[in-house]
Amino acid sequence: MTKADSTVKHCLANKLDRESQWTRKNSITTVAHETMESLPAIESEDPHKKAKTLVGKSKDSIKDSFQKKWTDHLKNLTVQGQFIRIWHTVEADIQWKSLLSQLPPRIMQFVLNSIIDTLPTNCNLVRWKKRSNSKCDKCSNKETLMHVLNNCLESLEKYTWRHNSILLYIKKFISKGLPDNVKIYLDIPGEFNGISTVPVDIAITNQKPDMVIVDNAGKVTIMELTVPFESNIVHAEERKRQRYEQLVNNIKDNGHPVDLITIEIGSRGLICKANSDKLLKLVKSVRKPNAKEFRAFKSDITKVAVIASYIVFYSKFENQWSKPPYINL
Repeated sequence: MTKADSTVKHCLANKLDRESQWTRKNSITTVAHETMESLPAIESEDPHKKAKTLVGKSKDSIKDSFQKKWTDHLKNLTVQGQFIRIWHTVEADIQWKSLLSQLPPRIMQFVLNSIIDTLPTNCNLVRWKKRSNSKCDKCSNKETLMHVLNNCLESLEKYTWRHNSILLYIKKFISKGLPDNVKIYLDIPGEFNGISTVPVDIAITNQKPDMVIVDNAGKVTIMELTVPFESNIVHAEERKRQRYEQLVNNIKDNGHPVDLITIEIGSRGLICKANSDKLLKLVKSVRKPNAKEFRAFKSDITKVAVIASYIVFYSKFENQWSKPPYINL
């Protein structure tokens, strides 16, 4: 306002006076004025440079303020804020967001609707007055999004199919250029012999980790994959570590170096930073990928998970599940 003529100053003063009396919404004019007034003085003799610096700093301050305000508001929303809270809890890999635009339109729409929980679950259909009760048609429990994607006891075969699609893709990737001295055993029919994925010369057990990698030096890498609802990622990791703690100790007692890597891929394809690091560790146990190759690997895992969950969700409208071929990108 320092460089404005008297007419502009008068108009701005009247606008500030009027909008400062608003009580039901924020005035951007008032906020901008207060921000400008609160900024420290600019040490410059050039009035144009001084004004430009003040405007730039005030714009950045206002942007940050409103972004924080709307993020906090979203977090407090019962439905729409759920995924925002999950995102901050698990420190999601930013690559997940950029991947959405690469998905086919129907799959992308499914993911976006799942984020704000506007898919036609029975709970939502009741809320929209399209249905009289929220029970699952297959198990009679309350049908939320989490229930359809992860918790329905009548859908375990579907969840196993999704899990195995991701598991097979991970094996496919790490098997590229697999050294002759490395063997991979997978908990899928036809992918191992005997009662366990752990070879009998390593340990005697009836446990079947999802993937066991053994090199000729006897080094063992155990990978256990889980595809939980995103809010259960941390709990899933703790549960799997406890399950295999005794097996890991037995392998160590038998003289074999061993690593246990638990990997949790969200049922909506979310890969958090911790799991991105664990995926890299798993791949490096066999070979060293370049950065571009590894980014494509993570993107494809997300695509497999999302496409599989899309199929799982909409199969709820079918009377009988007919298992499709495993997803192969």
